[in-house]
Amino acid sequence: MTLKQDSPSNILVLTTTYIAPPSLGWGWHATTTYQIQPDGSALSVFLELGKPTGATPQHLPRMGLDVKVAKSLECVKWFGRGPGESYSDKKNSQRVSVWEVDSVGALQTP
Repeated sequence: MTLKQDSPSNILVLTTTYIAPPSLGWGWHATTTYQIQPDGSALSVFLELGKPTGATPQHLPRMGLDVKVAKSLECVKWFGRGPGESYSDKKNSQRVSVWEVDSVGALQTP
C-alpha cells in the first residue's frame, strides 16, 4: 500500500493485488487507487487491471467491486448498473449509467 498526496486537494492510497478465480491458474495484477478529499467529503475508487496472466479462457467472467461506506455519508454517486440492486440473474433489467442517491441508507434493499 502506498500513501501520497498528488495535490493539496487529493490524498491517494494505492494498493496492488492479484485478482483470480480461487482454483484456476489465471488472473490479473490489479492496482486500486482510492482518491480521498482531505476533509473526507468524497472518495473515488479507480481499478486498473494489467495484462491477464496464465491460460485465460476465451470468455472472461464479469467482475465488480463491493464497497462498504459509512451510513452517515450524505451522497453516493457511481457509474454502473442501477438504480437498485443488480444480481447476476437479473442484470439485464438494470441500466448502465451514472447514478446518485442522497444517503447511503437509500442504497439498502430490505
